Amino acid sequence: MCNISQSMFDRLRDISSPAEQDSSSEKENHNTSTEKNMRPLSSFVRYKKKGTGIATAIRVEVHAVSFVLLKAYKSYLGSPEFLDFCLSDLKGRFEGCMSALSGETSALLSVNYYNSDASDWEYAMEPVELLVEVDQMPNELVLQLSAKSMIQLNFTGLLLREVADMKFDIKQDRRERDGKVFDDGLGLNPSALSTVGLRRATEARSVKVLNVTGFDVHVVPDSTAFSPESGLISNGETCTVEALPATPLAGADNDLSFSMRLASSAVADIGDREIIYDLIVRPSASQEPRLHLLPPVSPIPHPANGRFSPDTVLTEESNATIEMSLSAEPVVEYCMHNQRISSLVADVYSTPKGCDILSGSVWTPADEDTADLESGPNSIGTQRSPASPRSPSREGSTQKGYWVKPYQNDSPEWTDMTCTLRMALERVMLPDSNWMWANDWTVDLSGRLGESTDADGWEYQTDFESFTRTRRDYQRGDSCRRRRWTRTRMIKPPQLNDPQRLLRFVWDPSTDEHGNVCVVIRSNLRIINRTGGALSFFLFSPSWLHDMAVGNAEPDEKINVPVALANAVYMRIGRASTGDDKTIPEDDHGCSDRLMILPLSPNSSNFLRTSMEMGDVSGTVLHFLVKIISKRGIVDVIVEPVLRIINLLPCQVECQIGEVLDKNDKRSPDIKPAVGKTGRPITMTETLSMGSGEEGKFTAVNPWRKPHVSFRVPGYKWSLWQKIINRRHSTETWRPSETEEEWNFASKSDADFSDE
Repeated sequence: MCNISQSMFDRLRDISSPAEQDSSSEKENHNTSTEKNMRPLSSFVRYKKKGTGIATAIRVEVHAVSFVLLKAYKSYLGSPEFLDFCLSDLKGRFEGCMSALSGETSALLSVNYYNSDASDWEYAMEPVELLVEVDQMPNELVLQLSAKSMIQLNFTGLLLREVADMKFDIKQDRRERDGKVFDDGLGLNPSALSTVGLRRATEARSVKVLNVTGFDVHVVPDSTAFSPESGLISNGETCTVEALPATPLAGADNDLSFSMRLASSAVADIGDREIIYDLIVRPSASQEPRLHLLPPVSPIPHPANGRFSPDTVLTEESNATIEMSLSAEPVVEYCMHNQRISSLVADVYSTPKGCDILSGSVWTPADEDTADLESGPNSIGTQRSPASPRSPSREGSTQKGYWVKPYQNDSPEWTDMTCTLRMALERVMLPDSNWMWANDWTVDLSGRLGESTDADGWEYQTDFESFTRTRRDYQRGDSCRRRRWTRTRMIKPPQLNDPQRLLRFVWDPSTDEHGNVCVVIRSNLRIINRTGGALSFFLFSPSWLHDMAVGNAEPDEKINVPVALANAVYMRIGRASTGDDKTIPEDDHGCSDRLMILPLSPNSSNFLRTSMEMGDVSGTVLHFLVKIISKRGIVDVIVEPVLRIINLLPCQVECQIGEVLDKNDKRSPDIKPAVGKTGRPITMTETLSMGSGEEGKFTAVNPWRKPHVSFRVPGYKWSLWQKIINRRHSTETWRPSETEEEWNFASKSDADFSDE
């Protein structure tokens, strides 16, 4: 390293200013040795003293400085980079005169090492903030250097090997080195520096392309011709493209453009497809994934220049040019269900304590079953589709709530979206035989629960004329409510092996802190597991013969669905499969019903509830929330637990989840009593231990069966069962029963637990 530093100063010594070149030969020959020692930095730093030389304050601010240290020997790339010293956010302030100066300066320092094996930069020293304090007196200079955090150094084996290969000949006589430093081919001669500088100025940073489409593809820059071997990226592998030629585009000088075509092995599976050109990569952080079409080969002959690429980016203009039978998006039919509060009820204070004025069915705080489940589509003759998910609601019950049909002068009970025209669900028909229903009528649960709707999908207003596009939850004084029911119809899909069916893929670029770009080529459908356990996922479409397994997902893991299966209509959740067993059990135990995952629109967010029977001796049933988020046609299906509990205590907490037993339920009840509950017993369904700051994810709890929770900390007994309510304890919708108030405030019958 010292050898490199000396060589660099040798280069600086040979630089002279134009004024010095015009001086006379007598001046050049006078005191030659003294002049050589005075000249190295004279053309870079000059100082001239004027006036008294007293400065009141000096302030220095530098945004970023980078100093790259090159290796002292050549390679096939010239002289490759070795270390990059990065100094950023430099701020300093000094006060006083030149003979008595004091102050401090701070900066963020990091050292990057160029890993030639990975063709990428990596940290040799992690970024650390340094503080330098200066105190200069006429006869004394004090410098104090400190770091605000621990300095972390990353000494890899490759870095140590590079350092060991360097020559440290600082003791060698300088006069002997002057004659051969530019002749042995190992030093930083002008030719080597020019080569490296030209290469660094013209090269583009590395671009890594990850292929998770489910088949092999060829990806090359637009300026490169395709060949059987060029740019081949197998499924699941990553390819690094180096030294790409810059192809400036209008308004974006640093944009790179790629082309993609299928490999011969993929043509046999999904048919021959057009070459996709103009796949843009911008070396900036502001990049968004783009959805592209992968159309079949057009029968129209290509132009003479051999380049033919339709507008593959999905926009309104490009979508209109595709054949109707291939591009028709699903259509959602809407219907409004309207209700008015009973004339016998004014607000929550006109109902008995312990009753829910909203007559809810999910996470209801009511002591008894007062949920109003009438007027559902199943009660008017509409049959449930075999592909629709199994509903955990209590169908066929005759429970009575506080909400009734609208009055005679109000809006009809079932209307269109305007709440004015009467609508009959059974009369909604398909346009022709090319269409099919994808699901049955279901409640639209889009929006934020507790803000735009309640847990059952109802929105509230003071009167029917007050409803607008902006939805909100219940407020005291509201007397009307409505909720949307939806049903989706779609064009009958083609067969899985149809070579003419429409396929889509996503070009998803991202940029790291060093400017290197990583592009992920994937489908427009991705499944994310946010639960606490591993799950397997199966996809299905009406034109397929059976469900197709897409793999297992561990907690917080993502599955990129293959492009060939991304047109699926339904999804099933199952237990994580082991080995080669990826089939659905014949009795459907350990797997949910088919759940429609088609988004309501290209930009939409919706969630559904589903369940899965484990088929074990305990009769465990897992419940999930499935969010379907679509952004510009790119769909994420997120599977979440129905309940999350966060431990904010400074100790470990054990948590038990239970639910109220039905009359015909044969599960054994728990011995712990419930707060204010003297009716049906409670059975424990799930137990989990959480450390301080950890989050517990629970799925073995049915939100329709009044879930309860019990806690225990080390050294204490289990607490009483407490109801879990998915809304704040508010006197606007619910009041605790008298029995519960006695347990909380007056009762001493829980003497064993009162001190805990």
